[in-house]
Amino acid sequence: MKSHMSLLMVFWVLIGFGCSVRVGGPPHTHYPPPYPPSEYPEEEYSNFDARIDAAKSIASFTTRDQTLSAIAIDASGVLDIEHTIRALSMISSFTAKDDAADKCATPFINENMLEDAKCITNQISSFSTKDRVLARIAQGPSNSI
Repeated sequence: MKSHMSLLMVFWVLIGFGCSVRVGGPPHTHYPPPYPPSEYPEEEYSNFDARIDAAKSIASFTTRDQTLSAIAIDASGVLDIEHTIRALSMISSFTAKDDAADKCATPFINENMLEDAKCITNQISSFSTKDRVLARIAQGPSNSI
């Protein structure tokens, strides 16, 4: 008899709470923006990982190197060292890599991010190009060319 009373009591509790009526509209839901805000709006929705993955699939070495150079320069424009180095490291032509790395180092030098600029310089194989970029790093952001 006690078990029947317990079940009956649980039944009435479930019915009572399960049939409650809420008055008012649906709860207000705030969704965050899909990407974090960027101080560079033109790059706000860039996806460097996807761009690099797409570039890796290009069969032509020349086209792939040109595409990776463009990605590296874009990443350096928003001071994204990780994707800049990743794109540079995948360029197969020494000349194309050296030219791109030279261009990529400039924004980091200008922003006084000299350690990052040195990391980019390590991608350069030509001694004369490397020395020129290292000299710009040594001069600092105010004297960069």
